[in-house]
Amino acid sequence: VLERGTVDDWLRAEHERGAACIAALGQRVDAARDPRSRAILATFHKALAAYERKYRKKERDCVLSSVAHAG
Repeated sequence: VLERGTVDDWLRAEHERGAACIAALGQRVDAARDPRSRAILATFHKALAAYERKYRKKERDCVLSSVAHAG
């Protein structure tokens, strides 16, 4: 069985990697030549970025909650 800290570290690293990919997509949206593609990519990026923010907030709240219960 894996230790909780090991799993948390892995999840945190995967989240950071995903967040970096979302940010990179945001920087490339304007490079799409055709306006329809640009609009689709912008919408997709906006949805991914919103999900990432919600995930980050939820995970931060869970971590703070578990620390409070442990103390």
